[in-house]
Amino acid sequence: MKGRVKKVILILLVAGSAWVHADPYVGYIYPCGIQAGMTNRLIVGGQGLAGVRDAVVSGEGVEVLSIEMVPRFPPAGGSQFRYLAKWLDGIARGDRTAPPIPTNPKARVDEWRSNRWWRVLGELDEQKLSIVERALYIRRNPLQASPSLNQSMLVTVAVAPDAQPGAREFRVLGQNGMSAPRPFIVSAAPREAEALWAPKHRPRPPAPAVTNLPYVLDGQIMPGETDTWTLHLQRRRAGVLQPRAPHRGRRRRRGGLCGR
Repeated sequence: MKGRVKKVILILLVAGSAWVHADPYVGYIYPCGIQAGMTNRLIVGGQGLAGVRDAVVSGEGVEVLSIEMVPRFPPAGGSQFRYLAKWLDGIARGDRTAPPIPTNPKARVDEWRSNRWWRVLGELDEQKLSIVERALYIRRNPLQASPSLNQSMLVTVAVAPDAQPGAREFRVLGQNGMSAPRPFIVSAAPREAEALWAPKHRPRPPAPAVTNLPYVLDGQIMPGETDTWTLHLQRRRAGVLQPRAPHRGRRRRRGGLCGR
């Protein structure tokens, strides 16, 4: 019996070690491209990203400037949720000062969960605040959650003005290997991203407006969400809209290039 227990423990240790040191996986990049001459911070989602310290894009003229791991957000309930929501609402009004910590014993402040972004909400930029709010307000649905997309990171990428437009390959480098390539597009046309997510009790951000074509529109259609843009078109002038939908795997090549 003891021999069997030892074998089971050894198998679990080997499997756990193999999982920890597995190559990183990139499931999606948003936005999945940058205009030549511009710098942008991308959200990269995937698995096994904790050990990633660098990323590369094939071809010339594209440089990865920085990488920052997005922390995992535990569920915040009761008094902690109300405290964070109050702080975020204040930031939206222009006041980044943290509200006072509740002193009521029923608040159970000593049981509040920890998160490094929650501690410095007043120092976060708009993109990070939007990520925090989405995690705080949107209830997790285990049926829609994908284990292969349970981690995310922010990658700042600069594209030289003379970079050749077209499809490149984006990879992240882990401790013991690199991810499979994910297409990354360098475009000559300007790009416009959808408005950052905000909770329903605040005024909806205005839809991005496009007045000149060609233009690239970047967006993610999340569960229960509708994306909108405002297009100003001239009468009797033809235009073409070419959507690129997400795809996974090799069988759906007619979809898009960018992932989720």
